[in-house]
Amino acid sequence: MSCIYREKNNCKVTKNICPWVMWCSKINNYKERAGIDKYCKYKNMSNIPSGYSKVVFEKKGFLYIDVDNETIKIKNPYDYTPLYVKLFKSKGEWKIRKEKEKE
Repeated sequence: MSCIYREKNNCKVTKNICPWVMWCSKINNYKERAGIDKYCKYKNMSNIPSGYSKVVFEKKGFLYIDVDNETIKIKNPYDYTPLYVKLFKSKGEWKIRKEKEKE
């Protein structure tokens, strides 16, 4: 998933060209560079809606999420890495509440 603060190669926050995208001639489109999730300060400083938890990072199909001063590991049900997710506890175990797609 592309950054929500980016439109093509322009950052909506700074109103300048995003340094974390590059033109890819194979796909004839802009492509995010590796490290955007870790180093883009605007993506990392995003406001988390109430009731949601911040995703720290994704590794090998698992999301690492901040919950109550600890980081938990949950299988990623998405085909991208979200910035934040809505969680619920079922039988003592945290699970992700998947949002319905808007049409």
